Amino acid sequence: MKKRKAIGFDFDGVLVDSPMKKKRIFEDLMEKEFGIPKAKSRQAFVRGDGLSRKKRFEICLGHALSEKDAEKLSLKYQNMIRKEKFNLIPGTEAALKKAKKDFIIFSASGVPTKYLREALRKAGVFSYFDSCLGGEKKEIIKREIKRFKLEASDVFIVGDAINDMKVARSLKAHAIGVYRNINHRRKLIEAGAEKTIPNLKNLLKAINRISIKRQ
Repeated sequence: MKKRKAIGFDFDGVLVDSPMKKKRIFEDLMEKEFGIPKAKSRQAFVRGDGLSRKKRFEICLGHALSEKDAEKLSLKYQNMIRKEKFNLIPGTEAALKKAKKDFIIFSASGVPTKYLREALRKAGVFSYFDSCLGGEKKEIIKREIKRFKLEASDVFIVGDAINDMKVARSLKAHAIGVYRNINHRRKLIEAGAEKTIPNLKNLLKAINRISIKRQ
């Protein structure tokens, strides 16, 4: 019987070209709602890379938020995001289509589930996913490993955040980093990325190299 394997994808910066636009929207929101200078919210946005949206808000505000307040703020953020157009990163849909043949495909994004599903539908790739959950990535990955009866060593986490790499390695899953530039690539490797790629065009090659190395 063939072993079940899975790929968990981050959303922003991996599937779509959204990080820079979302950073600007985040800065505008925090300035409008709380009078927080854009320089400060920009730093918080970067520090919260790879974390849930709620955590990112809390980092910027400097205190915890109730679920209700976090949801209200998230809705305002989402309404601003809806006005923007995000494009699939070249090679994304082709990579998902190929991966779907041999792997379970799930999301591992900090975007709240209902907004993530909305975004995946808008991007035209929702049908490729066997599961779509957003929130705290470590909990999502643990849940999906259990749900699909997987071995952590047969799971490949694909993300562009330092935290994505750290979470994957902490769970004994494989970490594949999607980098923006040479400095970003170096940081992903330092955080535990086993392979790094500039986009998803060579994703399956990266997975095959990791698999061969394990044998």
